[in-house]
Amino acid sequence: MKTHTLRGHLEGPVGPDPEVYRLVVDDGRLNHGYRIKSFTIWRNNIGSANDVQAILGTTEDCATGLGVTFAMNASDNSQLAWALWDGNTTQAQWGWSLVDPDHIVQQDMFIAITAPTNYLIEMEAVELNEAATVLQLVKSKQR
Repeated sequence: MKTHTLRGHLEGPVGPDPEVYRLVVDDGRLNHGYRIKSFTIWRNNIGSANDVQAILGTTEDCATGLGVTFAMNASDNSQLAWALWDGNTTQAQWGWSLVDPDHIVQQDMFIAITAPTNYLIEMEAVELNEAATVLQLVKSKQR
């Protein structure tokens, strides 16, 4: 299958709540989707001491839950991937990310972030049969 990438810079929130951005990938064909292969974030100002957390999801409210305004929650099926960039300037800066390899995106995605960041998402195009189409649509909305 063909590989696609999405990349860009997000300005981030102005207040304490995370900022959510829509990433348009919906091409109108429900039997066509994308499997997320990787999700990477990093600060545009590498010397900054601020951490960044990010959630990639299928709903605009993918980052809320567990009674807090930003919750990485693996039991929430609207969340596809999670990432963190540690901006500690007294030690080496590092980041990590986790991606649910069993989730297919058929409609738009949303990225929630806690501070200004760059992102790179690598996706693989997939074709789905009718049963898989319905299953993935239900799964993407299940919380």
